[in-house]
Formats: sequence, structure tokens, C-alpha cells
Amino acid sequence: MHKSPSLALRLILSFSLVTTIGFMIVGWITQASLQKHFETEDVSELRVIEKSLENILIGHDPEKDADLLERRLNDILVGHHHALLKIVNNGTTVFISPALKGMTLPIAALPTANNIAVTSDGHHRYRLLSKTLLIHGSEIRRYQVVIAVAYDSHDRFLVGFQKTLWAIVLSGIFIFSFLGWLIVRQGLSPLLRIVENIRHINAHKLQERLDPHDFPEELRDLADSFNDLIERIDESFQRISNFSSEIAHELRTPITNMMTQTQVALSRAREVHEYREILYSNIDEYERMAQMINDMLLLAKSDVGLEQADLRQVVLHSEAASLIEFYEAWAEEAGISLRLTGAAEVYGDQLMLRRALSNLISNAIHHTPRGGTVDIIIETGDGVAIKVCNQGQTIPAVNLPRLFDRFYHRSQPHEGNQRGFGLGLAIVKSIVDAHGGDICVTSAEGITIFTIRF
Repeated sequence: MHKSPSLALRLILSFSLVTTIGFMIVGWITQASLQKHFETEDVSELRVIEKSLENILIGHDPEKDADLLERRLNDILVGHHHALLKIVNNGTTVFISPALKGMTLPIAALPTANNIAVTSDGHHRYRLLSKTLLIHGSEIRRYQVVIAVAYDSHDRFLVGFQKTLWAIVLSGIFIFSFLGWLIVRQGLSPLLRIVENIRHINAHKLQERLDPHDFPEELRDLADSFNDLIERIDESFQRISNFSSEIAHELRTPITNMMTQTQVALSRAREVHEYREILYSNIDEYERMAQMINDMLLLAKSDVGLEQADLRQVVLHSEAASLIEFYEAWAEEAGISLRLTGAAEVYGDQLMLRRALSNLISNAIHHTPRGGTVDIIIETGDGVAIKVCNQGQTIPAVNLPRLFDRFYHRSQPHEGNQRGFGLGLAIVKSIVDAHGGDICVTSAEGITIFTIRF
């Protein structure tokens, strides 16, 4: 399986990449700016020489001393970077610097902006300005001028500066990458502390929580979410632990009964009919245990969403009527009346809804005294509501929230009614939740009402 790079490595690489790009751009801009600066300085120097040369040629009389012109031209070249000059008048060379002799120079206008070009004599590199000067006097004189300025020193400086600059760039990249590593490590330290705290939490330390105020604001939501997760895990763990202990407690009674009966049966020789009675008695306990196991399996499947619902239109009045017919014999024996009013249809799983309603009716019969009545009321309006009402003892308000807990027994059943496992109402709630409904219970003045709303 491909292993994803760590968050720290991603941040460091991203920081290093951004730093590298930034330094490269700065280095390139600096080098280009400096090169442009030197080029501008050279062009400016050529323009200065051009202006001085033009002033000299305007005041010069070609018929007078040529040596004076040469001295004055040499004077204007003093102080410039190996400045060279060539002047041609009507095909006659008026002045030429010794270094330009033997060089092929562009005398006409150059094919570059501002008539600026570059050339080399094998020893030096020059930046050239070529221009035609028209001098007005008694007659118009046309001079073709070439001015050259050596820029070797600039190139040497740029080469050295470039080496230094890129050394600084590489050093800066390394230094800032290292600083980025330190910053990332320091920035992730709160997250590492959360991880360290998580590692110390186990099944015996589910009460531990992270204090959000110990972490930066950006990580407080993570700490709160983790605390909520641990809270849910703790609740589930406690529920499972309680469920396991309650299962052990509920299973222990029938198993103990069967062991006792079997031991008593084996304590001495008995008649065949006596052994048969003991086996029948054990069958009753087996059936109770099988029913308990089936109920627990149903609840377990509901908890993890494995119980698949077969959804269809369910006629509640028909289902309730069938259940009343089923429980009618038991109710008559217990002296209890069953009444059904109302009608409605809901979209749900027929078998699951029938079981939920069956558990509520059975529960109501269990806790209704002789002569009482169990009412099943189906109402429509704001959704569909099914109410199962029974007479009997008022349930204390403090016990109402626990009625749907597993293995919770709200009270002793009335005489003649067998006590259940405490799973019926838990199954009802599980079924109602699976259908997106809601169930609640009220108890006052000897009337207990369970209400399912869809």
C-alpha cells in the first residue's frame, strides 16, 4: 500500500519550494536589474561623448590646425572606460583611436534601438554608438561617427556578482528551509501533543479528556471533536458492559433453575412421569432463554444497522385488530378488556411494526389489573400517532426515561402475569428509531400511555 508523506514533510517541502522560487526570482531580477543598470550607464556615457564631440565639431574649422582637433578629441575621451572614437568626413578619416584600427566597424545606422550595438576586437568587448552628424556652417559638413566604450569590467563584475549572488541564494534556500523545518516542527507540536494524549487513552482511561484551552484556536475544534468521540465511546462501552452483566444476570436464573431441577431429579431414582415433568419444566426455561437470545440478536443487529426493513404501506388498524384477536384469550383470562379506535396507514416494515405494537400491547396487559382496560388509539393529524394506554400503577417520573433501557423492569407485574426480560420496550424503541419515528411515555393518575409518532 502506498504510504502518504507526513504532514510535516509536505509543509517543509512546500515551504522550501516557495522559498526556492522566491530566491530564484529575486536573484534573477537583481542580476537583470544590475545588467540593465550597467547598460544604461554605458549608453549614457556614449551620449555624453557624442554631445561633447558635436560641440567640438561645431566650433572646429577644417581649414585650421588639425592637431588641435586631435588633442581636443583625445581630451574628451579621458576618464571614460577605454572609450574609442572614429570620425569620417566624406570618406576621409578625420580621427581614429589606435585600438579601432584594423577593426571592421559599422559606420551606417545600426539595426538596433538608439543606434547601439556591441562588438569585440578579441581582447575587449565594446558597446558602440554609430551616428551621422550634420554640422552647419558656411557649408554643411557630414561626419560619420563611431563611439565605442569597453564594458569588460562590467562583465567581470557581473560574473563575480553572479557567483556571489547564487551562492547567497543557495545558502538562503538552505537556511530558510531549515528555519521552515523548525517552524513546522514547532507549529505541529500541539498536534503531536494531542497524538501523545490519544495514545495514553485506553479502555481503562475513557474518562480522560483534552482541555481545548491548552491548544491553539485552530486545534480547539479537533480537541472538542475528540472529546465528543471519547464521550460516545465511553457511553457505548458502559452500555455494552452493563448489557453484558445484565445478560449474565438474566441467563443465570434459568440456568440455575434447570441445574437445580436436574440435580434434584438425579438425587434418587424416580418414576418416568416425574422425569417427564422435569423435562417439560426445562423446556419452558429453554424457550425463555431462546426468546431472550433472539431479542438480544435483534437489538444487536439494530445497533449496527444490519436489520433490513422491507418497506411497504402498512394498514395500522388491520395490524392492531389482528394482535387484539391474538391476545384476546389471554386478556379475557386476566379479566382485561382490549379496545381499538382510529385508522391510518404508514410506510414501513410490516413485521417490525407488528412486533413493536405487539410488545406494547403485551406490556400493557402485563401491568393492567383485573377489570382494567387496554386502549389502542390510532390518530392522524400532524403525522400518524399510535397510543397504547393501560390502567395500573402510576410510574414515577424519575423512572420514565429508563423504561426503554435494556433489562430494565419498571415494576412487578400483576398477579397472574409473568415477568418479562426487560427487552420488549428496548426492541420497540429500536424499531421506531429504524423507521425515523419517535416514542414517548407518560404516566399519571394510574394511566400509562405509550405514544409512537411517525
